[in-house]
Amino acid sequence: MPVLSPIAMGEDFGLKACEAFLEAEAETWSLYGSWSRLESHLHRTIGWMGLSAEERRAHPAAKRFGEIEARQGIAQEKEQAALDALLATPPTTRAAAIASLRVLLRLVTKDDNEEANLILRRVLGVLAPGEAVQ
Repeated sequence: MPVLSPIAMGEDFGLKACEAFLEAEAETWSLYGSWSRLESHLHRTIGWMGLSAEERRAHPAAKRFGEIEARQGIAQEKEQAALDALLATPPTTRAAAIASLRVLLRLVTKDDNEEANLILRRVLGVLAPGEAVQ
């Protein structure tokens, strides 16, 4: 029996790796937001930034910070695993190529290289018109 390629079997591993990366990266950023909102709330209500390290560790919110931090670690591991898979799996379809460019856009931020970021946004605008380019 002949071995079928992933594309012949209906699997697009490059696209799946891109989707996994973008999903994990979105979760990471969401968790950063959760951390920031919690920290801001605690600073406004109890002066969190003025507490000693020992007082912070003893506060009930320390548990929530620990949970967020643990989830961030998992999300970052997922990002790296997806990026490793993406690097090992060249795009074989237009959808995978566009998704790869979306990943690249997330990796090359405006702060890293504003010109490269702008070029990527323009290319994605041509290849995937009507789709939000973030």
